[in-house]
Amino acid sequence: MTEDNPNIQTFDRLSDYATALAQVCGLAQHTLCVFDKNFDSLGFNSLAYHDQLRAFLLSNPANRLYLLVQDASYVLQHCPRILSLLQHFGSQMSLYQLPQTLRHIATPFAVADGTHCVRRFHFDQPQGVLERQDNANGRHYQSYFMDLWSASKKVGHASEFRL
Repeated sequence: MTEDNPNIQTFDRLSDYATALAQVCGLAQHTLCVFDKNFDSLGFNSLAYHDQLRAFLLSNPANRLYLLVQDASYVLQHCPRILSLLQHFGSQMSLYQLPQTLRHIATPFAVADGTHCVRRFHFDQPQGVLERQDNANGRHYQSYFMDLWSASKKVGHASEFRL
């Protein structure tokens, strides 16, 4: 936490980022947007994340989960829990992949409800910041995410994921 604002927390370890990402996922009430290189090394396929995301999707049929990756091959090959969620909640969640022209973007982040945001400064560095109840940054990152989303391509349809 910073001295000026208890809703801002900086971190410098990948494990802290994973913890902050789980916090943002837990804070989501309506919309959760997550951008990462490929979700490797975050535990995103763990049972804990699966249960947390499943609970979020079950809590309201209007809830939406958007997953955006630079490269979807890791998710498709090594994340059966994410694929299971896609199969069961295909109307509420989607997995998209950045086009080759945008693969230079290297700042992973997640935003919940346009209010809570966690971001790292670069894929290759663990440092970043968690911002809770920050409407200005939250809206900025949600808008940025949606710009990336609209330029990206959907990775299959839910019915295509066979487990």
